Amino acid sequence: MLAVIGIALLAVVIGTLIWIRNGIKKRPRERMWALFILLIGTAYAIGVQLRLPVPNPVDGVTFLFKPIYTPIISWIEEGS
Repeated sequence: MLAVIGIALLAVVIGTLIWIRNGIKKRPRERMWALFILLIGTAYAIGVQLRLPVPNPVDGVTFLFKPIYTPIISWIEEGS
């Protein structure tokens, strides 16, 4: 549980630095995207630390691209 608190505190510190740095440079879009990516990474790290069933990113990419590459592979195998 101490690791989860450490991850959360570290994310807050990094998020604050991102907020200040991009606020000074007048980059609101970069600020939001950086904090969004930080939020996803923090959630993933906490999920791994709590031993939750975290999905494999490769399975998600395979699910998204399967309708595209399945006909191509069958077309290539027919020609061989």
